[in-house]
Parts: sequence; structure tokens; C-alpha cells
Amino acid sequence: MNRSAYLTTGFAIKTLSRLSKADIAVHGKENIPSGQAIFVINHFTRIETLLLPSYISGLTDTPVWSLADASLFNGGLGKFFDLVGAVSTSDPKRDELIVKSLLTGEASWIIFPEGRMVKTKKIMDNGKFMIDHPGGMHEPRTGAAALALTAELYRRYIFELTESSPTQVWSVLESLKIENLNEIKTQPTVIVPVNLTYYPIRAMENIASTLAEKLVKDISERMVEEIMTEGTMLLSGVDLDVRFGKPIEIEPFLDPKWLTESMFRDGLEGYFLSDELKKKMRAPAYKIMQRYMGDIYGLTTVNHEHLYASLLRMYPFERIKESDFKRRVFYAASLISNREDYKGEFFLHKSLQGSQAHLVTDDRFKKYENFLQLAIEKGVVRKDGDYLVKNRSSLSRPLSYHKGRIDNPIEIMANEVEPLIRLQKLLRSTGRQPVFLLKLLLIRHLIKQELIDYDKACGNYIPSAEKGLACLGRPFLLSALRRKRGVVLVHSYLAVPAEVRGLADHLRREGFWVYAPRLPGHGTSSEDLVERKYQEWMEAVERGFVLMSNICDSVILGGVAVGGSIVLNLAARVPEVAGVFALCPPLSLSDYSTNFMPAVDVWNRMLNKMKGEGKKRFLDFSHGNPHVNYIKNPVAGVNEVGKFLDFAKKQYGTIQQPTLVIQADKNPIVDPEGSRKIYEMIESDQKEYCLLSFDRHILVHGKRADMVQRKISNFIKRLENYKMPLKSGEDKTAWPEYYAEFPYFSEQIIREGCHPRKLEHKTVAEKAIVLVHGLSDSPHFLSAIADFFHCELGYDVYLPLLQGHGLKDPNGMEGVTLQEWKENVRFAIHAAAVDGRSLSIGGLSTGGALSFYMGCTEPAITGDLYLFAAALGLKEGWLGIAGSVKEFLLRTSPALPNDKKVLIGSNPYRYDYISLNGARELVHLIGEINGAIESFKAGEYFSKRIFSAFTEYDDVVSFKAISRLEKITKEDTFVQYILPKSKEVQHASVVLKDPIYAVEVELGEPPLEKANPEFFEMMEAVREFQREA
Repeated sequence: MNRSAYLTTGFAIKTLSRLSKADIAVHGKENIPSGQAIFVINHFTRIETLLLPSYISGLTDTPVWSLADASLFNGGLGKFFDLVGAVSTSDPKRDELIVKSLLTGEASWIIFPEGRMVKTKKIMDNGKFMIDHPGGMHEPRTGAAALALTAELYRRYIFELTESSPTQVWSVLESLKIENLNEIKTQPTVIVPVNLTYYPIRAMENIASTLAEKLVKDISERMVEEIMTEGTMLLSGVDLDVRFGKPIEIEPFLDPKWLTESMFRDGLEGYFLSDELKKKMRAPAYKIMQRYMGDIYGLTTVNHEHLYASLLRMYPFERIKESDFKRRVFYAASLISNREDYKGEFFLHKSLQGSQAHLVTDDRFKKYENFLQLAIEKGVVRKDGDYLVKNRSSLSRPLSYHKGRIDNPIEIMANEVEPLIRLQKLLRSTGRQPVFLLKLLLIRHLIKQELIDYDKACGNYIPSAEKGLACLGRPFLLSALRRKRGVVLVHSYLAVPAEVRGLADHLRREGFWVYAPRLPGHGTSSEDLVERKYQEWMEAVERGFVLMSNICDSVILGGVAVGGSIVLNLAARVPEVAGVFALCPPLSLSDYSTNFMPAVDVWNRMLNKMKGEGKKRFLDFSHGNPHVNYIKNPVAGVNEVGKFLDFAKKQYGTIQQPTLVIQADKNPIVDPEGSRKIYEMIESDQKEYCLLSFDRHILVHGKRADMVQRKISNFIKRLENYKMPLKSGEDKTAWPEYYAEFPYFSEQIIREGCHPRKLEHKTVAEKAIVLVHGLSDSPHFLSAIADFFHCELGYDVYLPLLQGHGLKDPNGMEGVTLQEWKENVRFAIHAAAVDGRSLSIGGLSTGGALSFYMGCTEPAITGDLYLFAAALGLKEGWLGIAGSVKEFLLRTSPALPNDKKVLIGSNPYRYDYISLNGARELVHLIGEINGAIESFKAGEYFSKRIFSAFTEYDDVVSFKAISRLEKITKEDTFVQYILPKSKEVQHASVVLKDPIYAVEVELGEPPLEKANPEFFEMMEAVREFQREA
């Protein structure tokens, strides 16, 4: 070996290592001795031979040389390996160089006890260390142990000879080519076991293999394979965990008799031991070898691909459901990363040191995706729907020694952890558990671990005097009779799971399982919250989802405030979530009022001033509930909230599940506009925005919390039978029979979102209702009302489209007749009136008037009437003309051939103007209704119950006309819900849960039709009206 060239080449190797994309993590530096040592290292790639000597030398400030396979020195690369400090295993002076350098401390050594690279990582056979080799299996080499024993034997012999026969020492030193005694180090040689674990293992063509083929003429196919594998690791990026074990002292293995009976008797001539002494050293060398082999492979850094590959191999059946496979890997990963009895048993890759819920939720780190892609590419598995089908021959056939890393890296991954006996037992048990038992074990583990984590946090942060209050922070699980649906309920920032206990109890009574996780840093002390990151909150909720998904068939997520934002984010990432609801979720820090934090500009200045010193500063928070909230709000916590909200807002657009967003219109903490923007970002076709008249931030307890609870439980109940939503883009062929009955309608000529439709349950419902839209608008206006009757009250719902409405080209509604409108409604009535079930009818404005008329004339209407701003008479209007006069003028006007105004405008669901043709027909209807009302004699009453909703802000219809119904109904059969003028609810807005915006709307533009701010209160009144029937 050329020593000067070694130093020069070391610089080149360091440069190469800096160019590499390998992420090298060194563990156990404290085990590296200050003196000379033999580093025994597992050998999988040439990387060890090329880079490790320089790397370890940098850690020890001592030159490090290595032994390398003799075949490397053949051909074009031989000189290069000589330059990097590698000595050929066939070098006749190999042992002399090693022993001398260990005596003098000139260098430490790297020796690979397998004897050569073990490309298959197959080093176990029947419980013994046996090295896979093209020539057959063999035991690991004892050479490193023998050399360490020799060096220590020489060292002891020289020092003892110095005391007993000083004159003989010089001749011994001369034979060893050592100039003086001071060169001999007093510090003994040790053997340091080192493990190298590469993750991930991939092989493909790369720039290194291309260059090698061009530059080296005699390069072999074997060398190309090595450069493909190892070049990919270096150039594409690989995690390399270098783990140093505790040094093995050699001196205890020396037998004093070796000195007295051999060395002192025979003397020492150079670096040659007698055959007799070599024979005596074999047994201790074998013991040392067994010790360091166990240590080397016991230091393996376990990673996800070890778990995937091993479980795939151990699973006893050919087919496995993907979700089941993920569950088994998650369970194993959770056990080895969390359970106390496994702590210290295995060394884990950094990606296994934390929550593993991502393995069964969104796979955001692509652990499963990358493994599966490789397994499919190599023919180890194939996909069959939701199942993976194993290719048993690929998992059991002998690996090609030189092509195994390319052909079947899955087997190599599994081979690497075979020496970890306890891990093998765990994986074998996990792979063979029945699904139901595995779920049970997983549920128990998750619950136990959450409680352990909480108890630890309490022990660290809650003084003994305060521990009696800590139980509020414990996560809780409420069981139900059936395992159909479960709900994960997440508390707000600064609060504890007990915050949502009232809602949880309500949902449990409704038949749902409920789990309330604890967000880390909560339920202990605000000092604990200082140290937490928002990723920990996300992971806690993910674990809650995994827990509930192993209990129930479907899982709904719900959360309060920041908890709501967290569950929305999880729904965006996990399509398996069945539905999600959020109460008062903030969009960004700017949504918060000064009751929570300073104004944003003040906040930013504060953060700049506090850099490096303000982590433990706190803000007062007096607006919360002291029984469940911290009264101190850590600045670091607020900062994490801001980071999370910035992260989450980028993903709301991917939410496809049914979503309910509830907000308080006078929220003192969070601006309602933020939650409105979240709602608008959500892409789901099945979404609701519920703006309630509340003046508090937390809606799950306190006054009228029962209304919020019912709204949430009804949202969950309707998920099972929820069909397409009544909004633009829904199934336009939902009622094809309607087009057949009225050929002047067709899908092509009707505006998007304005079609007639019906919502029917899978089985015929006991009740049905026909809902009729108003003049100039369309069934879309009654979408929310229909949704409520269908999903929350269990009705089948039918929404006809009146002649002349919802058209792309209405032509001034020319030719429309009241008679045809009646036929449209009658068709819907006859379609709904099946099996003698109760049939109700209702409508908006003109639709309300038609509903009352049909209630008077159609015997099929056996249920109730629901009149929303019913046009039973027109309100005083232009020039103070009385409504009755206005009706008379319209009634006596001639038919108009074509209204001059273009009816189609910016509103997607109604015409921008009232057609006089249509208004005239409405007035004819009002006349018929007046006649019907006047026909009632004293003491005669209308036979059906009526629910009427009216807004005092209405400038279209007359409240007096509606009030006349009181005269023909009994007191307990007519219910009025009146919206006060102060709410400024316009005529058609009475039925709107959501506002309606222009077809092309700029961000920030006001809606064309505002929503009814008391919509949900109004519908609760409808529910109460139903109960009283």
C-alpha cells in the first residue's frame, strides 16, 4: 500500500462523499476508542471499502485502513483500491502490516468478517451465523479476532520481556521492524462492532455505471451490477445508519499460558506464530467472532421495508387485503417504537421513531407506495382489486448471488433482519393473527399507549398538588351497541377532551361510538404546550382515526375550532373518512380577534423581538372556560397554530366527503368569514354551511347546545342514505319520467342545476313530500329544505319544475298557463303517492300558493302543508298601489306575446326579472285561493295542519293574506315562524341555507341572494312541528 498516495486519495474520497446524496447518520460515537482498534463491519457494498476508512478516520484522527477482497485488485480498478488504503486479502504481508500497525497505533483497521460482500444479506441458517456464498454457505471468518489476539499477545510479551529480559527486547523489536520501544502503544487493541444499514435498497442504471462502462474496458457484468446498485444509493440518495457498538476487549480472552508455555519458550521471530499457538487461539477466536457477529447484526437499524418484506414473507396465505397488510405493518411498527418491553431491544430508523399512523392513513411519506411499487416491479406481488397476491416462487427461490440486489431486493430486505430473533417472533405472530384478533390487539395497544403518554406528560408537568385536576385531559372512548359508525371528536386549542363530553354523550345515545383524543400539550400545563409541534396534534388525531376505524365500519371526524381545522385537514388527506364536521374552524391567524392574540401586525413585531428568548412567553386567555381551558396561552403555541393553519388551507380543496361547517355569527374569538372561506374552498358536492345566531366561540356546550348536537347527529345519520346533493352538477337524469310526461322539457334545454328531481331512499319511505319552487326560480332554491326532509326527517322528496322555468331560453315565459303548472304539480303528487303513505306538500312563494291549492283540492295530500313566504296575496308596492289592485290589474291585462326584458342574467338558478306572463298566472291562482278561503263557513276548518314561515322584510307577498289562514284552521294546527325585520331576510332567501352567487363572481363580491341566518332555527321549528303531529 502506498501511504503517501493514501493521504492524497483520502482528500478525493472526502470530496466524493460530499458529492453523494447519501444521508449518513452516525450513532454510538461514544463507543469509538481513542486508540487503535479493529472495526468489524457487515459488508454489503463497495461503499464500505471506498468511503468508510476516510469517514472513520475523520472521527478518530487516526488513519484507518481496510482489508478488501483480492478480486477487486484485478483489472482497471485495482490501482484505485490500493490508493484508498485497501490491502488485498491475498497480500502475503497482510497480517504483518495489520499487527504492526495495531502495536504502534499507526492505524486502525476495517475488516469484514463475512470474508466478502454478502449481497443477499443471507447470514443465518438454522439459527447459526452462516454466510451465503456462490461456493456454498460458510461460517464467518475469525481473522479479525485472531489478529486482535495476536496483537495483544505480542504487546503483552514485549512489555513482560522488557521487565524480565531487557536485553532481548531489542532483537524482538528488530524482528518486528520496530525501531524503539516507545513506538509500542500501551493502550490495548479492541474490536469495535459496526453495523451499516442502507435504506432504501434500490438498483438502476445511473451516471456512475455509464461512466464505468465507458472508462474501464475490462469491466465485468458483476462490477456493472455493483455500480448500478451502489451508484443508485449514492447518487439518488440513501439513508446510511452507521452504528458503533460497545468495544470488545481482547485481553480477557488471552490465556497466560500462551506466554509461559509458548512465547517465552520459543521466542519471537517476526510476525510468525507457531502452529501449536495458532491451534490454541482458535477456540477463543471463535468465541470472539460469535460475539462480534451477534453485536454487528444486533445493531441493524430496522426500517419500514424490513417490516413490509418480512410480513409479506411470513403471511401464511397467498392473498392479503391491502388494508389488512397495512394494518399488520402498522401494528408491528407501533409496538417496536412504543412498547416499553421493546425499548432498547431494537435500533430504529428515524422514520420509525414516532407516530406510525401515516402507514394506514395517507401514506404521506410514501413508505407503502414505494415498497409496493418495487414489489410489483420485481414480480413479488400483483394487485387484484383491493388484494395483493403473492408470487410464492419469487419469495422462496434461491437468490442469484450477483443479481439478487437487482432481481429481488424484497428478499434481501427480509434477510437482513433474520438475526433479530425477537423481531422475527413479533413479525411471525403479527403475520399469523386472525383479522378480528389483530384488530382487538391493535385497539388495546392504541388506547393503552395514549393513556401511558398522558400519564407520562402529567408526571412531567403537573405538580402533585394539581394532579387531581388532570383527569379532564385523559382521552376517552364511549361504546355503543352497534359497530356501524364511529366518531372521532377533537377538542379545541387550549382545551381538553372533556370539552366535547356533552356532544360525545349525545352521539353515544344516538347509537355511535365516540373517541375523543387528547392533543399533545393539552390537559397538563401550558408549559407542556410550549414544547409541542402542530405535527404532533395531527398525529394524535390520525391515531384516533386508526383506532376508530378498527372498531367501526365507517368513521366520521368532528372537531371544535382548531380541532375542526385538524379534522378537515385529515379528511382532505384520507378518502376513507366517511364525513367530517367542524365547529367554528379558523382559516388563518388573521381570523382571530384580540380576545385570543394581539392584532396580526403587533403579533409579527412581537415575534421579531422575541427571537431566541420568547419561546416561554405567555398571553393571558380569559375568554375560555377555566374548567377545560388553560388561562395562559403560550406564544410558541399560537405560532404552531399559525403554521398549521397555513399548512392546512392548501388542502381544503381536495375534500370530497360530506362536510358540515357550523359557525356562530357573533363569534368573539374567530371571524365567521374565515370558516365561510373554508366552506367555499371545499370541493365536496355534499357540503353544508350552518351560520347560527350565537355570541360564543365554543358551541358544544352552553345555551342551545342541544340544537347544535342534534344538527351534528342528524348530519351523521343521513350519511348512509345520502344521495346526490341538490346543487349544480348533480345527476340531471334523476327524474327521467318527468321529461317523458312533459315533452316541452328536456335535459338539453334546462339550465344546469335547475332540473326537476326526486330524492328517494333505498326502500320506500313512510312519508313523502312534494316541494314546489316559486315564480321565476327553480327547484334549486328548495335544495336545503329537500335535504332536510330527506336526510333528517326520512322523507322521499319530489321537486317538479313548473312550465316556463329553468330554461336556457325562456322566451319571456310566453305561453305559460296556470293549468299547466297545476299539471306539473299533480304529476309529482301522483308519483309520490304510493302505498297509501302520508304525503305532504310545500313550496316557496308561488309554489307555496300552489301547495295550498293542492291541499284543498287533491285527496292524495294526506299530510301537512309547508308554506314558505307563500304568495297568497301581493304586497303594496309601486306608487303605493294596494296589493289587491295590483292583482286586479294583472288579472285583467291581455296576454303578452313576449316580455321585452331578457330574463337570463347572472343568477344561475332563477331569472333576473319577473315575467308579466308568469305574474298574471300567479294572480289568477291567488284569485282561486281567495275563493277557496272564502268558501269556508263559520265553524268549518281546514283539515290539514299548516306550517308557515314568513319574513317581515318581505316586499313581494302580503303577510295579511297569509294570516287569513288562521281563520280557517284550529289553533293547534297552524304554526307561524316569523323572521323579524331586523334580520333583513328577503322574500326568496327564507328557504336558502347557503347564499347564491353570480355565475362568474370575483372573490369578495356579495351574493345575489343572501342566506337565511335563522335557517337552522327555522328547520328545528319544522322538526318540532313534526313531533307534535
